[in-house]
Amino acid sequence: MAIPSTNISLAAIQVETGYGSTSNISLTLQSQNAKAGSDPADGAPYGMSEWAGYTHILDTQYVTVGYDVGTEYGGPHYGYSTGTPSLGSISDGTSNVYSGANINALYSSYLPGTDSWIVFWRIAGLHANSGWTTMNIDGNIFTRASGSYFQQTSTPTYTQWTWGGGPGQNLVFGTTVGAVKTVVWE
Repeated sequence: MAIPSTNISLAAIQVETGYGSTSNISLTLQSQNAKAGSDPADGAPYGMSEWAGYTHILDTQYVTVGYDVGTEYGGPHYGYSTGTPSLGSISDGTSNVYSGANINALYSSYLPGTDSWIVFWRIAGLHANSGWTTMNIDGNIFTRASGSYFQQTSTPTYTQWTWGGGPGQNLVFGTTVGAVKTVVWE
């Protein structure tokens, strides 16, 4: 969510730049950069009024939910994937976080026998476990730090993050085929 255009607070800047509401915030480095006449490394504004409307959103995708009965892992899948399972669709299917890499999968899957769900985000190619802090799927927040990170180094190469959960958890795409879910990376 962007910083409001009026009544700008350091707390709003702190949350929008990914530090969370309980972190300490410092603009010391920002002011040092301003004095030196160089731009801040992240492109952030200099003065308080310049923060109006600022957002730290890296990418937004819209997933049209598809369904597969369970060709992978034996349970139903809801969301988007180009491989196995093949389901749903995505707005542009390229990751702004990783320089336009194709998004191969973004779905949740039920794991039979465990009574739990797992969320998958898979992109083509090999990428570092950095560059973003959170992935928000329709109001459900997944942090990069809490996900399991994996690189498939044999062909085809891909990078994948997964998040697991207990009964009913992580059914973030719901079960309504054709529903559109917003996914935002910050």
